[in-house]
Amino acid sequence: MIATDILKFFGTVGSRLFKGVYAADQIPYVDLAPAAFIVNTETSSTRGEHWLAVIQCNNTKIYFFDSFGRPPTSFNHYISDFVSRCQYDFNQFRFQDPKTQVCGYYCIFIILRAEEGCSENDVISELQGCKNSDEHVVNETYQEL
Repeated sequence: MIATDILKFFGTVGSRLFKGVYAADQIPYVDLAPAAFIVNTETSSTRGEHWLAVIQCNNTKIYFFDSFGRPPTSFNHYISDFVSRCQYDFNQFRFQDPKTQVCGYYCIFIILRAEEGCSENDVISELQGCKNSDEHVVNETYQEL
């Protein structure tokens, strides 16, 4: 999944939270929360590698989602510095199989659920409840919309 696919999807379904797709070195500082965006782990001068979801819950709290369950501090300084500027929570569970390329679908899923008013814990519980079929559920949600 590339940035234009994500932008096209949110352009089709509409979203009050979604504010865009960014490279790690172009993450915006959003003053108006709530807001959500999808960030690539690589900088704008490279091709891109992995998608992450960032949900700014309010002006002092961020929820960070990596489908592999890594903390924001395990990424480059652009990402870790951005997230560390305020209080944050992050997903600690690995949902994505390392052999797959569905990180963008997970990010879309997380933002859609946040749009519906689901808490981070509710979304994580939903994914955990899917057991080994969570990638199917995430993909299916994307295809239905």
